[in-house]
Amino acid sequence: SDRPEDKFTFQIGKFDLANIQEFYPIDFEVEGDFIANITGSGVLGKPHFEMRSLIQDFVYEGYDYGNIYVSGVYDDSLDEVVANTHLMRGQDTLLVMDGAYHLSDTVSPVDFTLSTIEGVPLNYISPFVEGELSGIDGKVRLNKFNVSGKLSDPQVNGEGFFDEAGFKVEYLKTRYVLNGKMDFNNQKILLKDLKVKDGKGAKAELYGDIRHRALQEFTFNL
Repeated sequence: SDRPEDKFTFQIGKFDLANIQEFYPIDFEVEGDFIANITGSGVLGKPHFEMRSLIQDFVYEGYDYGNIYVSGVYDDSLDEVVANTHLMRGQDTLLVMDGAYHLSDTVSPVDFTLSTIEGVPLNYISPFVEGELSGIDGKVRLNKFNVSGKLSDPQVNGEGFFDEAGFKVEYLKTRYVLNGKMDFNNQKILLKDLKVKDGKGAKAELYGDIRHRALQEFTFNL
């Protein structure tokens, strides 16, 4: 129907994400149960859709991320999808992401802001730095952190704060624990006045940058 007052509801009771390969080939492993409630109207005229969903016990490349709650709205007149996402473990909200995906924008359709409450476990980055960093622990807090660009080439800008963030740099064979601020831009993670402690307890201040390509292919200049 093209009448806005004519609505429909579509529910997904529980879909195992491990089965997604049967419908859409992906080069990474995911697990978890996808549950959703979708309402819509004006399908043949000016469509409007709203969704509330949950990915329960989400696992990416073997790493458990907790539960992901997503609410979204699509309205044909706006030509965008507006979404709000919460990453939670138990009753704790670890990460909030708000923003929109602009469907007709071919240059930079992504426009999302990320923020943290208590901080996100740093080991959540493990699947993306495997072979470069190991033994990751501690937390990172995000402030004024924006993600733009394309899904295939995200651009990041913002501030992060290490809180007892520990990891081993494989090419140095050395473990470090960091406390302090870092600045993100599209090409680098800039480190200034970062307090560092190595595996032997020696303390120092770290300066330099970590170059990256879409938060992958890291090159260290420290």
